[in-house]
Amino acid sequence: MGPYAGPTADRRVRLAMNYALDVDQIIRMVLDGQGVRLALLLTPKHLGFEPALKPIAQDLARTKKLLTEAGFPNGMDIVLNSSQGRFLRDREVAEAVAGQLTKAGVRTTLRMHEGVTWLNNVLYVHKAGPAPPKRSRRRC
Repeated sequence: MGPYAGPTADRRVRLAMNYALDVDQIIRMVLDGQGVRLALLLTPKHLGFEPALKPIAQDLARTKKLLTEAGFPNGMDIVLNSSQGRFLRDREVAEAVAGQLTKAGVRTTLRMHEGVTWLNNVLYVHKAGPAPPKRSRRRC
C-alpha cells in the first residue's frame, strides 16, 4: 500500500492507472455481474459515504496523457502484488486488472501470494511505509 519511491509516488501515475481500468467489465466478465461499483471503499450503508462522488470511468486517452505528463511517454513497468485464495476470484480479478493496465501502457508483472502471506508480507509489513520502524529485540 503505498505510494512508495518509484513511478507510483507520482499522483498522475496513480490516477492514470485508475483511468486505465474498466471496472464494469471486470464485474461483468470476471465476477459474473455479482459486484457493485463504488467510488469509495464505503457503501451507502456506511457513515461517511458520499453519493456525489462517482467512480472513475475508463479513459485510455487520459491514461496516456497522464503517463506522458509524469515522464512515462512510452509507458512503464510495475509489479502488481495480489492475494490468491483470500477473496472471491481474487486471482482472476488481479489477472484482469494486470491485462487492462498492460494494454494501457502500464506493463504489469503479476505476483500472486497466498492469502496469509499476502496479509503478513505485503499488507501489514508495508502499512507503515517503505521503511518500517525497527522493532525492539527482547531476550527471553
